[in-house]
This record gives sequence, C-alpha cells and structure tokens, in this order.
Amino acid sequence: MLRSGAVVGAVTEVQTPVQGCASRWLRDMEYRACASPGLLEEFQVSTDPPWDKLPVVQFDQADNLTATFLEQRGVDPHHPPVHYMPSASDLTESVVAGLGWSLLPKSHVESHPGSLVEIPGNAVRVPLFWQSWRVQTKHITLLSAAIHAAAQLPD
Repeated sequence: MLRSGAVVGAVTEVQTPVQGCASRWLRDMEYRACASPGLLEEFQVSTDPPWDKLPVVQFDQADNLTATFLEQRGVDPHHPPVHYMPSASDLTESVVAGLGWSLLPKSHVESHPGSLVEIPGNAVRVPLFWQSWRVQTKHITLLSAAIHAAAQLPD
C-alpha cells in the first residue's frame, strides 16, 4: 500500500524501507502463546504442547508469526488446523472461546485474566518499525510524531 501511494505510512515488522520511504524503529512488541483453559484441558497440555495437533488461530494467510514460531519448534506450519480471523479483537475472542491457540500481544493476555492462559516459555518479541514517505508534509510529520509518541506508552 505504501508502494502504490494508498497510505502515507505503516507500522510493520519489515525494517528495510519501501522505495521512497524512510523506516524508523518504534519498539519491540511482545507476543505470548496463549489458549483458553478449556482447549489446554481438551488437549491435555501441561507443559509441552503438541504443537503439531493444537489448532491455531491467526490473523490471515500473510501472517507469518505463528508459522515461524512453529518452524522454530520443528513443526510443519501447514500441519495443525488453522483458523483465520482478520480482526485483532475477533482473533483474541476466538482464542478465548477455545477455537485454538495464538500468539497474542501481552496487553491482550493481561486484559483477559482467567480466560486466556499463557503457555509458559513461549513468548516472542517482534521489532516494529514506522515506514512513511520521505517527502514530509505537515500532516505526515504530525502523524509520525503521534505514532512515535504512542509507541513509547507502556503496554
């Protein structure tokens, strides 16, 4: 969307700037592997989950966070069942409902005490970058400043 000019900026995990844009690190975002207590009970998970069998809920098919996570654990990311929820709130609510596990931002986990259980030892940190057009207008400058200020807020 940056390339086509449809947007003037984007928060992304990609550090290399799109042609005509500048990239600046914002912060690292922590994601935690979480599931509902019922799902963990159904799959009899106590410490080491059966990642190859446990259903996954992810944002969309372009979301590679869970695929990378599974590959790092020696699991083919195409093996477990996957459900797509292209809305952050729907994704979290799907995990709360027991549809599958997901990597969720720390703040989502903390806002659902008792409904979400963190699978211990499975946190992931993702660096986030603000990419915006190099040609700065007053509005882009104000937007960039607001994005940078928001990134400094605590989780």
